[in-house]
Amino acid sequence: SFNIGMLNPIFGNGPNSFALYCSKPELKALTHNCSHPHNFYLQLFSEQGLIGLFFLSFTYIYLFFSFLKNFLFELFDNKKNNEDNFQKNGVLIAILIILCPIIPNMDFYNNWNNIFIFILIGMYLHFTKISYKKSGNE
Repeated sequence: SFNIGMLNPIFGNGPNSFALYCSKPELKALTHNCSHPHNFYLQLFSEQGLIGLFFLSFTYIYLFFSFLKNFLFELFDNKKNNEDNFQKNGVLIAILIILCPIIPNMDFYNNWNNIFIFILIGMYLHFTKISYKKSGNE
């Protein structure tokens, strides 16, 4: 997938084009005729280029630092009623595990994966809105 991405590194080769490039004779020896590279980041680099990879990487980094901020807030907060932050951290952990760059994944454009990812993102936004309202910043 890295070699396919290097054919057009800025914009990539187009969505769901990994299988087309795998069938080329010069790249066929490097792959095993699969439809996707089994990693979200490599798939986005080969199909969307650095631009697509930037959006997923930025999202992962933002969610990771959001988790660290919430986790440290829970550690040093004297209130014992942090149920919203606890739920928010649980959702963040689930998203971070699904989007982890070092584990194998299914196809990024697969509907089954996107259902899980977007439901979790919706739950994260819901808990963020609740904690925002409770802090008095309405």
